[in-house]
Amino acid sequence: MMRAAKVLSKMKLAKAGVSSERLAVPSWAQTVGKTIARHTRAVGIFEGTLVVDVEDAIWEKNLRLLQPQIMEKLTATLGPGKVRSIRFKIAIPKRAPQREDNLVSADEADSIQDPILRRIYIQSRKRATA
Repeated sequence: MMRAAKVLSKMKLAKAGVSSERLAVPSWAQTVGKTIARHTRAVGIFEGTLVVDVEDAIWEKNLRLLQPQIMEKLTATLGPGKVRSIRFKIAIPKRAPQREDNLVSADEADSIQDPILRRIYIQSRKRATA
């Protein structure tokens, strides 16, 4: 079964308003495979240069070494001359959502075991802050 990008690249896409160069971004993951796709993301194609964000400098260095093989695969998938070069750049690391451990602030009155003394403490604190 032919990949969708290969089929679409052979179609007359100029009439449909989709350039074959734009197919390089969606076909990136299929072209390079799952392992590389997990650590990279194709951003866009500008003047024949495919811009790819990578996780860190190690991935950038390794992908530069693999660039000729990746270019061969892109040429086989999209057709000749669609992507002339690839630019790998280190992406700004995205921070994971931070979780606040103390969503409900612990009240120091909760540490008082006696319920009557706890109530007296809370009432006196309210009076002091009012």
